Amino acid sequence: MIDVGRDPVTGRRRQHWRAHRRRQAAVAHLTATAGAVQAGAYVAPTKLRTGEFLERWLRDYAATWSPTTLDGHRRAIAQRLIPALGLPACRSASRRNGSGIARLG
Repeated sequence: MIDVGRDPVTGRRRQHWRAHRRRQAAVAHLTATAGAVQAGAYVAPTKLRTGEFLERWLRDYAATWSPTTLDGHRRAIAQRLIPALGLPACRSASRRNGSGIARLG
C-alpha cells in the first residue's frame, strides 16, 4: 500500500493497493510507484475506455489547434485508430453521449 496524497474535494487519504504473487515483484512495484508519487508524476489508474479517452483528448485540446490540425486528428482517429483497436471498444462512448468518435471522420 502506498499513500498517494489526499483527495482535494473530500480531504480523505488516497491509497494505492496492488496484489503481487512474488515479493520481488511487490517491492519493484512499490519502489517505482513511490518514486513516481514523490516526483509528482503518479497518475492513478482509471477504467476509462479508449473511445472515451480519445473523445476527451480531442475536446480538451481542440481549442489549441487550428481547424486543419483538428480535422487531421479526427480523421486519423476515425480511419486508423478505431479500425486498428476495434470498434467495439469505442462504440459505448458514442452511444452514451451522442458525439461519437465513429462519426468524427
